[in-house]
This record gives sequence, structure tokens and C-alpha cells, in this order.
Amino acid sequence: YGAGERLYRTGDLVRRLADGTLEYRGRADGQVKVRGHRMELGEIESALARHPRVLAAAVAVHGTGVDAVLAGYVTWRDEEGDVRELGDFLRQDLPEYMVPAV
Repeated sequence: YGAGERLYRTGDLVRRLADGTLEYRGRADGQVKVRGHRMELGEIESALARHPRVLAAAVAVHGTGVDAVLAGYVTWRDEEGDVRELGDFLRQDLPEYMVPAV
């Protein structure tokens, strides 16, 4: 880009290499795209954390392209919880494509 030109803030992080090409480095936020759907990982983590038996939650994307899946990680408040029950809980507030597969 040149002086005075407009830029569009995409949320992507890039760096300019010595030869002038741009190298993609990731995202500045928690937005991801999985199987054609854009989503915020923080929204899924918040939904997980609202479950009364969940103490802490994190979500990550594993794989790339068509092999990408959402993985949810939780720390239970007491004994190990029921993962199927947790999935049902998430489906009350989230679309199916935002419910972690594992």
C-alpha cells in the first residue's frame, strides 16, 4: 500500500518480507473459520463456562481445511462430568457447527 491509500482492517496479522511479499502470521482476535463457518472461540468458551459443573473452559481448532474440528477442554468443578450432557447444554444456545466435536 502507498501513502494516503485506504486499508481494510481484516484482523489478520501479516509481516512484510524483504522481497516485499506478505507472510500470514495468524489472527489478532479469536475468530476462526471451520468448515465454512466463521466463529469466535471466546463465544464457545463462554457457553461452556456457563454450565454449572464447569470450572474453566478452552476451545481450540485441530487440523486444517476439511479436517478442521473444534475441540473443547473443560475442568470440572467436582467429579468428571458427562460430555454428552455438556453437548446438549451447548446446543441450547449455539448452532450445531459451533459445538465442539471432542
